[in-house]
Amino acid sequence: MPGCSSASKLEVLALQAIYGDDMVILEDKAGLRSFQIFVWYPIPNGTKVFLNLHPNGTMVGTDNDGSQDGSELFYACSLKHLPPVVLTCLLPCSYPSTSAPYFTISAKWLDEPKVSHLCAMFDEIWTELPGQEVMYRWLDWLNSSSWACISLNDNIILVPDKTSDVGDERAIARRLLVDSTIPLMQSYNERRSHEIFLKRQKFHQAPMPPFVLLDMYEVSLQNSRNRREFNPVDMP
Repeated sequence: MPGCSSASKLEVLALQAIYGDDMVILEDKAGLRSFQIFVWYPIPNGTKVFLNLHPNGTMVGTDNDGSQDGSELFYACSLKHLPPVVLTCLLPCSYPSTSAPYFTISAKWLDEPKVSHLCAMFDEIWTELPGQEVMYRWLDWLNSSSWACISLNDNIILVPDKTSDVGDERAIARRLLVDSTIPLMQSYNERRSHEIFLKRQKFHQAPMPPFVLLDMYEVSLQNSRNRREFNPVDMP
């Protein structure tokens, strides 16, 4: 695109190769590149969702067995799948030489302070790498390190609803009441589990490619020949 960095174009192509269907190229805006990337938290053992009803809204911990801490932390549900964190980016022509990407981070099931913290970490990474491509670094941190920032002992803690005057406008967080958010998380968990089940069923029912069948036939034929060559009756 005229006037825009070729380095950013190569970076977008590299991200497409890495994220595949989890990356969506958006319509160009005034000749600028924009896209969304969906980041999924792998939670093989599942996660528990708790409500933190501490009067001052501070974080309270859990015991190792996940039991309630006093009477302030209440168990809500267990989930195997969480909605993705969605990163939306717009790359200005001055990126990466002088400007960072414009971005928003959307996690509508998380509290605003936690999503704002993710935005702040992106700013910190850009400060450490001025004039360099940072999209890969941002996403690498989001994939590998952000879970520890939003969870506690691999559990999700939702705090009571409250408004904040210092929130980051780039953070798109929970706007619904906690009582409404939890059913939505449960609904997503069920839908995602069903999607994965259908994909696995489709994979197992799909016919094998011809070359795989040919390889299996050749192996079977070779085993048959070996059995004929090794005949115990002929042994002395």
